[in-house]
Amino acid sequence: MMKNNKLRVDQQEANKLSVEGKTDSKVLINLGIKFVFLYFVLLMFDVLLDGLMMIFDFLVELIHILIEIVELLAEEGVEMVFHTEHHQSETILLNLVSIIALILLYYFIKALPHLIVVWEKRLLNKMKEYWRERVLQWHLFSIGLKLKFTLVYILGSLGLIMLLG
Repeated sequence: MMKNNKLRVDQQEANKLSVEGKTDSKVLINLGIKFVFLYFVLLMFDVLLDGLMMIFDFLVELIHILIEIVELLAEEGVEMVFHTEHHQSETILLNLVSIIALILLYYFIKALPHLIVVWEKRLLNKMKEYWRERVLQWHLFSIGLKLKFTLVYILGSLGLIMLLG
């Protein structure tokens, strides 16, 4: 009974995949585009990495400015409410932020094993689903398309080897 259920589910997913209506040429063109994109990334790696680092640096600076604004507002609030001097309000805020950070770190470390298990299960489920879908698609392809796919993968891999070598 369980085997028939699994077979029925696989057949329904195969029908769903075949209904998408992708022709052989569209599938091969998509694969070729993926290889061209990979070549582009490898050829422009240093430029892309510099751009990503620039964006990361900008975001860090923006977060730093926001933290400074919040810190200034909190210091002014502490000085107004408790009638303290600037140095005393800085000390109060530093101690408060340190205590909050340590409490958050404690609970994060305590929850980390559970989070790792949950993330690992989700990742494994996604990978199994992806591979099952790919295997079903592979079984739906004709022999000619399988040969074309193999040829495109061989040519793409050889191009990558020549590009890297």
